[in-house]
Amino acid sequence: MRAVVSYRIDEYDSIAALGDDWVSFAIANDAPHLADVTGRSLWDFVSDSTTRQVYRRLLARVRHGHTIRFSYRCDAPLLKRFMQMTMRPAPAGGSDVRERHGQNGTVRHHQRATRGWSRSLAAGVWLVQAGRR
Repeated sequence: MRAVVSYRIDEYDSIAALGDDWVSFAIANDAPHLADVTGRSLWDFVSDSTTRQVYRRLLARVRHGHTIRFSYRCDAPLLKRFMQMTMRPAPAGGSDVRERHGQNGTVRHHQRATRGWSRSLAAGVWLVQAGRR
């Protein structure tokens, strides 16, 4: 599935707004209970301390006026997920985050993805993962 998931966080790292694409992504990933997470802290969904540290630093740069783009993988146990993230400044010290899902690939049964796959700050992915626990 190719998708773009976007959201805005405020200066306190709370999810302030969701893009039009959010609800359909949550439903398509069997997580309708995550269709509205407005007002929740972004960090409620990032359990890995290293990922938190990296993304806090990235968000600090965004809040100083920088736009950041990067590619990464965020694998599920049976799926290779190739993604791109763009983070850019938003009004009042907030940040706009847009995650673009690229072509996914199936992991062969003998190539299971690592157990502690990196959790993405990109809400569409890590919120769906958190909802399945």
